[in-house]
Amino acid sequence: MRRFLFKKQNIKREEKGAISALVLFTVLMFSVILMGAYFTISTMQRAQIKSDMRIQDLYGKDVEEADKIYEEQVLQNGLKEKFKDNTKVPYVINYPVDIDGDGDSTDDWQVFYIKDYEGEDNAQGDNQPDTGRRVFLIASDYVKILDDPNSAIRKSMEKSHMVQSSDENKKDYVLMWKDPYLALCELHLPDQEGKANIFPKLFEESLYKIWEHQNLPGSICAATMLCTENWSDFKYDTYADYAIGGPTYQMWINSWNMRHQDKQAYYQTNELGYLMGVKGQNTQSAILVQEAQTDSLYLPHASETEGDFDKDSQIEHCQGYWGASPCGLYGGFNLMMVHSNIALTDHFGGDDFYGVRPVVCLKANVKLTPTENVIGIENAECFKIEF
Repeated sequence: MRRFLFKKQNIKREEKGAISALVLFTVLMFSVILMGAYFTISTMQRAQIKSDMRIQDLYGKDVEEADKIYEEQVLQNGLKEKFKDNTKVPYVINYPVDIDGDGDSTDDWQVFYIKDYEGEDNAQGDNQPDTGRRVFLIASDYVKILDDPNSAIRKSMEKSHMVQSSDENKKDYVLMWKDPYLALCELHLPDQEGKANIFPKLFEESLYKIWEHQNLPGSICAATMLCTENWSDFKYDTYADYAIGGPTYQMWINSWNMRHQDKQAYYQTNELGYLMGVKGQNTQSAILVQEAQTDSLYLPHASETEGDFDKDSQIEHCQGYWGASPCGLYGGFNLMMVHSNIALTDHFGGDDFYGVRPVVCLKANVKLTPTENVIGIENAECFKIEF
């Protein structure tokens, strides 16, 4: 009986010991879990603080706006993806500058190029880091030359020393330079030490220093197209910072390459201006014939053969549009133009065959939001400018 009681007491002691050990182990594990949770929360808090500081540093905004910033980023990425779809043409329906005098600008402007600045000098040239986006619009068609002397196109023509064609079949849309040979003595160019260093970078004209070649007719004519002061009447101050007379070689090709991954083009420069080519081919002065005819963003009036135009339509007699870059061939006499049946090429500034499609640089804080197709163009993708 005593032996049984002794064994029973030993069993109770062992049970108490096991329970104590279990309690200690549980407390220890709970402490470990608490410590882990503390360190995890602390790490998350530090990460959140760093994230908040990063948001404030990058955007200068309150942390509460982080969700809005994220939504804006998604919207921006969506715009770029939509732009890459070359079966659709992106229109901006509320840029209120009328290009044809019909009182309606809803179908007058298209998204032509998107540039993201990340860790490089900003567009204003003040050597401050710029992480914003610039969206460039282009007139959806050749600008109509109105009789009103106060119209945007008439003012731009006067500042750029351009005149309309004397041909009755072309005069509504075709314009050229008064005297490309003597333009050197007459034109009002931007200050070489000031704006000349800003706008070439902004409008993708940075490789060839156009302001250093003012003895070449092609460079002189292109400079009048690149001078924002000449085309300021196409700039709507609420939405845009600058406007020029047409796209540059670099911008045109960079825009094209974003939308046509299977037909990449390239450019290079020499002492006279720009040369271009398509991957796998030598540089030349005319590229992208067939492909460009299927994308109206680049050719609003494509034709397969010379002279294949509707003779009842003034606009069809305009065979293309001028660009804002000099050509690197023909002694520096020619500048960029986009022909309706050759695509990207060049021509002499005194010839009366071509019109203009001004390019507008929107403000950095402007965003484009998708909206319904209200312009009645089947392949249009419509957007609205918002802040």
